[in-house]
Amino acid sequence: MQNTSNIHDPEYAAFLKNKRVIIIGPAPHILKLKQRELINSYDLVCRIGKGFIIQKELEENIGTRIDILYNVLNDKIGQRSAGILNIKELLSKKLKWICSANPPYFKGKIRNRKFEIKNNNRIPFHIINKEYYKKITKETGKWINTGLAAIIDLLYYDIKELYITGITFFSEKNKKYYYSQYRDPELYLEDCYDREKQLNFMKQLYKKDKRIKCDKVLKEILEK
Repeated sequence: MQNTSNIHDPEYAAFLKNKRVIIIGPAPHILKLKQRELINSYDLVCRIGKGFIIQKELEENIGTRIDILYNVLNDKIGQRSAGILNIKELLSKKLKWICSANPPYFKGKIRNRKFEIKNNNRIPFHIINKEYYKKITKETGKWINTGLAAIIDLLYYDIKELYITGITFFSEKNKKYYYSQYRDPELYLEDCYDREKQLNFMKQLYKKDKRIKCDKVLKEILEK
């Protein structure tokens, strides 16, 4: 998956090079894992969607660090929102990179541009490579959810390891996700994402790319 012959974003590539990265999603099982020390042991901590909202009582399970945030930048309130990004607040959390999970075309291109204006170069901003995104969607369906978009984008670069936790591709049905107003799994399944195709793609990626490690729940899902 790693592409060293034609790096899309040299500055982001240099930031990620040879780093051990952990990506933290919102799946319910993460609240039982008490991973704060594990999370802090990684060079870079990546969160997705509303992952920048960390409640005090959850810190022992999900930690507090946030170095990278992948977000669809839709700046709305409700279940289909990825949260309203306050640049000053994110700077106070010492966020190092904001990454758009939108492909740079259609609505994604508009969202990316609006965010660039809002951000005004205060936090480094990265956008997924358009051609690479299109190539992946031939196997995953037209749109890629934020978690998988972050995974494939990070693996595009020369990282040393990617540990995935709190992501199950919505396999944990009828359980509460820890983000406030996180979208209901049923909304997800009715949306424009193809869950089965994306899960199958992730299973193949897991087999091929030895940099991927994951928590026991996702490991069981991927090895079925």
